[in-house]
Amino acid sequence: MRVSALLFLTWMVVTWPVPADACSCVFGSGDLATNLREALDSADAVFHGRVVSVERSGGFLGLFGRGSPEATFEVIERFKGSLGTKVVLPSSLGGGSCESQFKTGDEYLVYAFMDEGHLVTTLCSRTRPITPSTRRKVELDWLRTGRLPLVPVALQRETVQCQTCNLDTVTSNLVGLPPGNTCNLGLQDPEAAIALREGRPFWTGGYYNWDDPTRMTAVGLSRELRPFELIQTPDASTDETCRQRVSLRWCERLEASSAKARGQPELRCINPGPEQEVCDETKSRTAVWGPKESLQTATCTWNTPDMPTCELQKELQPLAEKAPTSPLLVCSPANGLLGTYRCRVVAGDAAP
Repeated sequence: MRVSALLFLTWMVVTWPVPADACSCVFGSGDLATNLREALDSADAVFHGRVVSVERSGGFLGLFGRGSPEATFEVIERFKGSLGTKVVLPSSLGGGSCESQFKTGDEYLVYAFMDEGHLVTTLCSRTRPITPSTRRKVELDWLRTGRLPLVPVALQRETVQCQTCNLDTVTSNLVGLPPGNTCNLGLQDPEAAIALREGRPFWTGGYYNWDDPTRMTAVGLSRELRPFELIQTPDASTDETCRQRVSLRWCERLEASSAKARGQPELRCINPGPEQEVCDETKSRTAVWGPKESLQTATCTWNTPDMPTCELQKELQPLAEKAPTSPLLVCSPANGLLGTYRCRVVAGDAAP
């Protein structure tokens, strides 16, 4: 498989501005067994390894630009390919948030591909971190033994409701919008700097904080021209819906940064005041589990072997009488994606 095939990106899935380097991937769809076998067949090397160092270099053949980081892996287990005890992979293939972001000391399950004579990988492959509690050990077990993980025979979906709380809804009231404006999009950094100089209400942000990926931030001038900073936790990429919270800090002033930090607005909040809660979705959150349904209701992407992403039909497909219900696929609505659910396989026949 060529690298270009791995970097096929989809449309953005958020309703407010995000960094220009935000990344989304398309994985194979179909049944679990097919996805796992296709991933193994298409990879040139598959291994479980520990990152022993991440260092800057000139990059392979100049493809990744001067100073691109390279991760050196200690190979713990080999599942495919001729590998030595050490493997070096570029840590920034794809650029932006498609970077693999390997961290020294962490362990990974790596699916790698040959490109111009070198092994490479991206976040758009099945390469994943491994932790003591990770569910992805299910995939390791399959690679070791050839036995497929639990395959569900039925599903059960959760219906979740709450009063929406995110940067988009909060800034609509804080900054003010013309009547009938149905999409509250903040300004990009250059336009925001102009609005600040002219003293006009605005906001700019929706930036992921790379140092703390559970947060998103925004800054601006309120309709009363008070400088502010908003903090949303968790960020928009959280799997669960109706879990977000937004807090507000008033600033002494906003100031353009001379050295923009990655994932932060160019305008910074100077001397912020105490944090005030604006809204919290968990306080109005209600959740109800529906009846068990046929798997024909779902079209799933098995990017992990026991936690797929599924598109569910609006109409429930009831199970046949006395049909088996275990293992069960339990599905909760994905944050910000209508009709999309984050699911997991459980051995029993009852939802949480």
